Amino acid sequence: TVCGYNLDCSGTVTISQSVSDDCTPGSLLVVNFKVDVNDDGTYDYLGSNQSQYPYPNPGNLPIVNANYTETPIGFDITIDGLSLPVGQHSVFWAAEDLCSNVATCTSLLTVEDCKLPTPKAINGLVVETMPATQSITLPAEWFSADSYDNCGLQNLWVASPSGGVGQTTPPAGAGPTVTFNCDDLGTNTVDLWAQDINGNWDYVITYVIVQDNQGACGVAMGDIAGIVESEIGEAAQNVVMRLTGAEEEEAYTELAGIYDFPQLPLDQNYTVTPDHDFDLREGVTTLDLVLISRHLVGLESLASPYKIIAADVNNDGWVTAFDLIDLQRVILYMLDAFPNNTSFRFIDANFNFENELNPFSSTFPEACYINGLTSAEIVDFIAVKVGDVNHSAQLNELSTAGHRSFIGNFPLGIMDKALEKGERAELVVTSNSSKELLGMQASLDLGEDIELIQVKDPVEGLVSSVKNNSINLSWTAPEGENVRVGESLLTLEVRAKKATRVNQQLSLSDDRLKAEAYTVGFDHLSLDIQFIDNNANEQKADDLVLLQNQPNPFYSSTEIGFILPQAGEVILNIFDVHGKVVKSIPGKYNKGYQKIILSQNDLNGKGLYYYELSFMDKKLRKKLILVD
Repeated sequence: TVCGYNLDCSGTVTISQSVSDDCTPGSLLVVNFKVDVNDDGTYDYLGSNQSQYPYPNPGNLPIVNANYTETPIGFDITIDGLSLPVGQHSVFWAAEDLCSNVATCTSLLTVEDCKLPTPKAINGLVVETMPATQSITLPAEWFSADSYDNCGLQNLWVASPSGGVGQTTPPAGAGPTVTFNCDDLGTNTVDLWAQDINGNWDYVITYVIVQDNQGACGVAMGDIAGIVESEIGEAAQNVVMRLTGAEEEEAYTELAGIYDFPQLPLDQNYTVTPDHDFDLREGVTTLDLVLISRHLVGLESLASPYKIIAADVNNDGWVTAFDLIDLQRVILYMLDAFPNNTSFRFIDANFNFENELNPFSSTFPEACYINGLTSAEIVDFIAVKVGDVNHSAQLNELSTAGHRSFIGNFPLGIMDKALEKGERAELVVTSNSSKELLGMQASLDLGEDIELIQVKDPVEGLVSSVKNNSINLSWTAPEGENVRVGESLLTLEVRAKKATRVNQQLSLSDDRLKAEAYTVGFDHLSLDIQFIDNNANEQKADDLVLLQNQPNPFYSSTEIGFILPQAGEVILNIFDVHGKVVKSIPGKYNKGYQKIILSQNDLNGKGLYYYELSFMDKKLRKKLILVD
């Protein structure tokens, strides 16, 4: 069984089969297969391990490519990337050996619709109770704003009050309609449920305002309600909504970002003001520094007025380098508040910016004034997290905005060594991989048996701070920088309080800065530390380090990195598999990370070679491979 998530109500499947024979080698077996979509007796795709399909194809059916991997007694077949509709399907397999023996079998697979429907709701529907019944009945369709499903919708249901989060099917009492009466005047939470043709349910929380302007329930009162969410529709929870004027009240936005001030006297003036000056660093990372920097240098503009407002960290009406400085100081725990600014700002959702590229050219409202409340008033706000320009802030307890997927990792290298009590040492933090990056951040924790004297020799763009025996690091390269294996990023000068080892005293922590790097494609890489010692991939002899060449295998040129404990002469010898020296490269190099570029022209054709670094009385050796 395969889950289907495709927009055309299909699933992308992988079909596998194994073929073996006691006498015929796998490379000489003839295999063909036929795919019957919907298992209705009619074949829709053909395939074979031969260069051309060896049998008649009168219907000109599509030929499907497959991967064939030889095994000691045959081979494995994998059909990958075939898109099949929801339902049951079959594959007929036939294999023939050199003796014309034929074996067949049929395999079944099912594609299930695993994509939930997408209910989309209208927020703040306003309705009136009917004098005759003192109630109003609403169909579920009235709450829907183009709800859809990839396979098609079957039902729209509604339930009130909302059952909250974590529901999987409609509760008892849900149905195609919902009725409100005089007990429900004001704002009511509502679950809009959508069911697709395959029985899957999902829901969204919205709200409806029930009014009694015709006096069916007694004295007519007004209502002010709305929703607070980001510009991409992320609901902002626990925002304080302050009502001032004829009545003074406070309310908090719910999980869905909804708030309500019910039963307010009519014909009075009111002001609604949101406030949330908490969660200073929520959604704020070094990637935001990179994005704001790219905006400032003209590489990539921030695409909305709300992002530009978020980038104005010091609230002076401009986005400048001063905002970058203040934001980085907050990221590094050097500041515990934004200068002259709050953690969040809230803009009236009905406001239209005269110039979206410069939202500061006009005064945008951060409160809403209502002159003479006449009935129900919908007042929505756009939440802006200051400093967060890529919408990574989690604004409610169910948000997944900040849950970034890592596509890989980027290792940092630190030389492991034994430290005696009172010994001072310089620990060089290097990159242990090659990658073009836009930036990175991390918090490096020091153990209790070691103390930091200073951070020195940071790479350009790297800023650090020290707080509570933790080193916070933030590095930006807005235009992208190709970081090489073994490249020094910074040096930690430390002193041992007692005998210990480096690998017991340094670690990365996510308690403050999430350890991550950013590629030029804006993907996230996790950071980790690789301690370099005799047992690691990087060999060590009295602090001499020879790194694995990058790339390896290579076809044009490769880079051989090494780290010298002191300045001096080195010789790099390249040997073939017979031990003959094919290239010798001598040179004088300074202390620290160095590199030698080796070209394919330096070698005698493709194959395996050994490279050996000689320094003083030490020699280190590794393998490299040249390919066509």
